[in-house]
Amino acid sequence: MIGTNGCWSACKTYNFKPHSTRAEFLKLLPDDRNMSDIALIGTQSSAIESHQNLNINDQLEFGVRVFDITVRVYSDELAVQDGMRFANKMFGDILNTFIQFLTDHPEEFLIVLMNEAHIMPYNSSKSVCEILKNYLKPNMLENWSLIAKIKDYRGKILFATINDWSFQNCVVNLNSRCRVSSDFKVLHKNYALEDMKAIEFTRLQDASFFENRKCFVNIIAIKESRGSVIYRVAVKGSGSLYCSIPMNVRVANTFVNPHRALIILLTDFPTQEMIDHIIDSNHYNYSKKGWDVGTHYDPISDFVKEM
Repeated sequence: MIGTNGCWSACKTYNFKPHSTRAEFLKLLPDDRNMSDIALIGTQSSAIESHQNLNINDQLEFGVRVFDITVRVYSDELAVQDGMRFANKMFGDILNTFIQFLTDHPEEFLIVLMNEAHIMPYNSSKSVCEILKNYLKPNMLENWSLIAKIKDYRGKILFATINDWSFQNCVVNLNSRCRVSSDFKVLHKNYALEDMKAIEFTRLQDASFFENRKCFVNIIAIKESRGSVIYRVAVKGSGSLYCSIPMNVRVANTFVNPHRALIILLTDFPTQEMIDHIIDSNHYNYSKKGWDVGTHYDPISDFVKEM
């Protein structure tokens, strides 16, 4: 069993280091590196507070490069949705944040995963694809390639979707090019939710070393409306069955970059330990690279303390 047996009073608490700037980590990679030879950290429901404790600006600053945004049509614009609810954000405002970041850091690039909420359009007869085109600028690409070089996409926003039928005909559909894990809850009476997600994470990571694909999307996050459950699975741990290790700690401990595909990891509440481990893995000699005084983050280091 993956979890650590024990009762609630014996469970561990997890203390993470403060977030720090990683605004130009892609700048450190060579121009001739293939897109199919990098690992990127992303967030699921990137603009929704129940899934993320960092706003979009902070996510960009701390190393997130893949963003998952769900929208609906609203008067010929795209409004950001939290499930069936309006998230009090417009897509154009988030896009302006991306544009400003890339203006300040032109060697970086971003991937934006688009989804449409299944709500009737308001005061518009246009499709999401038609409206998306109104937002596009020269540095925004609806069509891009996994076999291109990093230099081809520096300073750009790359639009994609994971099999959303509304967007699949106007942006890159990763589901047709990548192996994608599930973001839904998988329950088992003898396992905590964190452990079921960990099994799924490991299966996809193992597959990235031998399957002949150019892309793998490992969804560490879960589809869940309750913020407390999302937070527990991501960073708190300690489920109802026994003391379980949170997913972000597991990933920081066990992720390995195969250097043969684009790897996207979508998470909730990303910790700096996990971010650093993933972005450092892009260096072939990453044990000698890193952000902590010239040394790579050691995922086995003792940031776990007993209650």
